[in-house]
Amino acid sequence: MTTPQKNPPAPYFTFKPERNIAPILMSYGRLNQLAQLCPDPTRVAEVYVDVDLQQALISLALGSYHAEDQTFIPANVHALQIDLEEATELLAWIVEHLLDFFVRQLEKAQALEKKYQGRLAPSSQPSPDGLKD
Repeated sequence: MTTPQKNPPAPYFTFKPERNIAPILMSYGRLNQLAQLCPDPTRVAEVYVDVDLQQALISLALGSYHAEDQTFIPANVHALQIDLEEATELLAWIVEHLLDFFVRQLEKAQALEKKYQGRLAPSSQPSPDGLKD
């Protein structure tokens, strides 16, 4: 059983109404794709200084999945009609979800390690063949 997070990231990112862009949901599939570009928490800081990474993250975040033929099409960031403020907010939303994901995974790993610690600890008991492990 997991304990609820105090302040989970907003599940949807909403653009300014005049943009006429539908809100986007941070689904597991979307988060998984984004995490492939930023695979561990130590790389999250790169988002703020690496413009290629920023472009790739925004492109994936705003891409679309077509269930009929099971294809994902990244958004063309050059064709997007969003301003710098919205792009910055979108990147912050992405980073928050990535960090939340990493922290949750680490917390779950720690809980599992604690749960099974007795079974994972090296044994000082003789093994069936009479030798110590």
